[in-house]
Amino acid sequence: MRILDRALSALLLLGAVGHTLGVMGFYRGQTHALFWALSETLLVVLLAAVNLLRTDRPGDRGLAWVAAASSASYVVFRFASASSSPTTSSTCALSLSAWCRWA
Repeated sequence: MRILDRALSALLLLGAVGHTLGVMGFYRGQTHALFWALSETLLVVLLAAVNLLRTDRPGDRGLAWVAAASSASYVVFRFASASSSPTTSSTCALSLSAWCRWA
Protein backbone atom coordinates (compact mmCIF):
# COMPACT_ATOMS: atom_id res chain seq x y z
CA MET A 1 0.00 0.00 0.00
CA ARG A 2 2.93 2.32 0.68
CA ILE A 3 4.16 1.85 -2.86
CA LEU A 4 0.72 2.70 -4.24
CA ASP A 5 0.58 5.85 -2.10
CA ARG A 6 3.95 6.99 -3.36
CA ALA A 7 3.08 6.15 -6.95
CA LEU A 8 -0.12 8.20 -6.76
CA SER A 9 1.78 11.08 -5.17
CA ALA A 10 4.39 10.88 -7.91
CA LEU A 11 1.59 10.94 -10.47
CA LEU A 12 0.29 14.13 -8.86
CA LEU A 13 3.77 15.66 -9.11
CA LEU A 14 4.05 14.66 -12.77
CA GLY A 15 0.62 16.16 -13.39
CA ALA A 16 1.78 19.40 -11.75
CA VAL A 17 4.84 19.54 -13.99
CA GLY A 18 2.71 18.88 -17.06
CA HIS A 19 0.18 21.48 -15.96
CA THR A 20 2.94 24.05 -15.49
CA LEU A 21 4.41 23.41 -18.92
CA GLY A 22 0.98 23.53 -20.53
CA VAL A 23 -0.21 26.76 -18.94
CA MET A 24 3.08 28.55 -19.56
CA GLY A 25 2.46 28.23 -23.28
CA PHE A 26 -1.31 28.58 -23.25
CA TYR A 27 -1.55 31.69 -21.06
CA ARG A 28 1.48 33.50 -22.49
CA GLY A 29 0.86 37.22 -22.15
CA GLN A 30 -2.20 36.78 -19.90
CA THR A 31 -0.65 37.38 -16.51
CA HIS A 32 -3.87 37.22 -14.50
CA ALA A 33 -4.94 33.84 -15.89
CA LEU A 34 -1.38 32.53 -15.68
CA PHE A 35 -1.17 33.50 -12.01
CA TRP A 36 -4.30 31.49 -11.14
CA ALA A 37 -3.24 28.53 -13.24
CA LEU A 38 0.14 28.43 -11.51
CA SER A 39 -1.63 28.73 -8.16
CA GLU A 40 -3.37 25.48 -8.95
CA THR A 41 -0.02 23.92 -9.77
CA LEU A 42 1.27 24.99 -6.36
CA LEU A 43 -1.82 23.47 -4.75
CA VAL A 44 -1.17 20.14 -6.46
CA VAL A 45 2.51 20.14 -5.44
CA LEU A 46 1.56 20.82 -1.81
CA LEU A 47 -1.10 18.11 -1.95
CA ALA A 48 1.45 15.61 -3.24
CA ALA A 49 3.92 16.68 -0.54
CA VAL A 50 1.37 16.12 2.23
CA ASN A 51 0.55 12.70 0.84
CA LEU A 52 4.24 11.77 0.52
CA LEU A 53 4.80 12.88 4.11
CA ARG A 54 1.87 10.71 5.17
CA THR A 55 3.47 7.63 3.63
CA ASP A 56 6.51 8.10 5.89
CA ARG A 57 4.36 8.46 9.03
CA PRO A 58 1.75 5.68 8.88
CA GLY A 59 0.74 5.97 12.54
CA ASP A 60 -0.07 9.69 12.42
CA ARG A 61 -3.88 9.83 12.24
CA GLY A 62 -3.97 13.63 12.30
CA LEU A 63 -1.80 13.83 9.21
CA ALA A 64 -3.93 11.16 7.55
CA TRP A 65 -7.05 13.27 8.18
CA VAL A 66 -5.35 16.38 6.78
CA ALA A 67 -4.23 14.45 3.69
CA ALA A 68 -7.71 12.97 3.19
CA ALA A 69 -9.44 16.33 3.65
CA SER A 70 -7.06 18.14 1.31
CA SER A 71 -7.33 15.45 -1.36
CA ALA A 72 -11.13 15.40 -1.12
CA SER A 73 -11.36 19.19 -1.25
CA TYR A 74 -9.12 19.25 -4.32
CA VAL A 75 -11.38 16.74 -6.05
CA VAL A 76 -14.44 18.87 -5.20
CA PHE A 77 -12.61 21.94 -6.51
CA ARG A 78 -11.76 20.21 -9.79
CA PHE A 79 -15.28 18.90 -10.37
CA ALA A 80 -16.85 22.25 -9.41
CA SER A 81 -14.62 24.19 -11.78
CA ALA A 82 -16.76 24.93 -14.82
CA SER A 83 -13.87 26.17 -16.95
CA SER A 84 -12.02 22.87 -17.11
CA SER A 85 -12.80 19.20 -17.05
CA PRO A 86 -11.56 16.80 -14.35
CA THR A 87 -8.12 15.44 -15.10
CA THR A 88 -5.92 12.58 -14.08
CA SER A 89 -4.71 14.58 -11.09
CA SER A 90 -8.22 14.79 -9.64
CA THR A 91 -8.66 11.04 -10.08
CA CYS A 92 -5.31 10.52 -8.38
CA ALA A 93 -6.29 12.86 -5.55
CA LEU A 94 -9.57 10.99 -5.10
CA SER A 95 -7.67 7.71 -4.86
CA LEU A 96 -5.29 9.22 -2.31
CA SER A 97 -8.22 10.55 -0.33
CA ALA A 98 -9.70 7.06 -0.09
CA TRP A 99 -6.36 5.46 0.83
CA CYS A 100 -5.59 8.09 3.48
CA ARG A 101 -8.61 7.18 5.51
CA TRP A 102 -7.81 3.46 5.68
CA ALA A 103 -4.03 3.60 5.81
